[in-house]
Amino acid sequence: FAVAMLLLFSISLGGGRSWGAAGQGSDSCVGKCGSWADKCWCNDECEKHGDCCHDYKDVCSAGCGRCPGTEYSCDEWIRWDPRRYTCESLERDWHCNCTGCTSC
Repeated sequence: FAVAMLLLFSISLGGGRSWGAAGQGSDSCVGKCGSWADKCWCNDECEKHGDCCHDYKDVCSAGCGRCPGTEYSCDEWIRWDPRRYTCESLERDWHCNCTGCTSC
């Protein structure tokens, strides 16, 4: 019971909130391009859905294009499975244009 109360108290004080090394809150795309940032998205689809973080364009939109036939960029494929996908393999095997992607 005491552990549960301590956990609840910690969460109520903001203990469960994640902050980046540079003081970036959970509504920033710094270090989170291609994924979820706790309160908003930092991927190519967020503009379509209207749920991008305030700094998405400045931080993540370096011109990383989508791969043909998919809705995902090279960065998103590589983050999904970095052992399977590389910039070189995506360009060679899937005809992606990974120019300007942060992973490349």
